[in-house]
Amino acid sequence: MKLIIVRHGETVANLQKIIQGQRPGELSARGRLQARLLGERLRPERIDHFWASPLTRVVQTTAAVASHHDITIVSLPELMERHFGVLEGRSFDDYFIALEQSGLPFNLFRPSGGESLGDVEKRLARVINRIRRIPQGKTLLLAAHSVINKVLLKILLDKSLDDWEDIRQDNSCVNILHRNRDDGRMAADLLNCTRHLREPEHIGGHPCGDGP
Repeated sequence: MKLIIVRHGETVANLQKIIQGQRPGELSARGRLQARLLGERLRPERIDHFWASPLTRVVQTTAAVASHHDITIVSLPELMERHFGVLEGRSFDDYFIALEQSGLPFNLFRPSGGESLGDVEKRLARVINRIRRIPQGKTLLLAAHSVINKVLLKILLDKSLDDWEDIRQDNSCVNILHRNRDDGRMAADLLNCTRHLREPEHIGGHPCGDGP
């Protein structure tokens, strides 16, 4: 079983370093280009299942991918970005100030009205179980957000919180995992790869992060 996990293209809020959380988000001009290049990169893939967050920035990204495939996108609310509560619409500096003032480890910090990373893990449990039921020989494409992708990769690759900062997810990145036939465990073939962004000096991104 092959699992392809992608992140949405750059948004206006990404440019402004604003926390989007579960706000819709709109792709920037560069984000629309990233989405188009992502679609072209994934054109040769034989996709059997396509799951995506219902938030606008992912919908806009997946439209560029789905245009090359005759497949229905299944919208999963569980794949929406982490809810940052009262911090949504504010700067990341405000987040780090609030985290420090809470005195809590980053994984336990829950902004007022929002979610902790533990909450996100619980929300994604059903998605993880569905992934594990995909038959061998099938390919699942999953499109979501930075935090969501990081949590999925952490769980599926048996990472710990110590690895959190090393699990990068650039805009429109591609991660490719496969499930071993022998032991059923997931392994990474490609992580945080943006080689489809052919003009890095104009578009930005991480050329390719191969392996775990």
